Amino acid sequence: MAKKRDTGKNFENEIRRSLQSAKHIWWFRIQDTNDINRFVKIAIAEKQPADFFSVYRGRPIMVEAKTSRNLSSFPLYYANTPSIAKHQVEAGINLERAGGVGLILIRREEFRNKKCMQSQPNKRKTYIVTKTILNQ
Repeated sequence: MAKKRDTGKNFENEIRRSLQSAKHIWWFRIQDTNDINRFVKIAIAEKQPADFFSVYRGRPIMVEAKTSRNLSSFPLYYANTPSIAKHQVEAGINLERAGGVGLILIRREEFRNKKCMQSQPNKRKTYIVTKTILNQ
């Protein structure tokens, strides 16, 4: 069984294998800062909009993968830090305005019982606004 800290990377690898096996989809993995820091100790990387970018039948699709061990819900915040970064929500919304699709895939990590849900950036923005209003 994989280490607990690897659950996000395992989910990304499953998405990668799925994309590789799909026909008529062009895609690539967007490298993030953690990936770059494994090879270059001092690296400054731009914030990335998602984990994967693909094109299916001429339509661009961004995919951000998130995992949670919480069995009843997905935490929108870890302390004061949003679990889905603001720049990722904004990039997804901008892509949707331009005719693309922004997806946030959320998988609940439970041994031998994995479930995956899908949301879109405009839905996530509603949660951010709600959380902000509730905390005032």
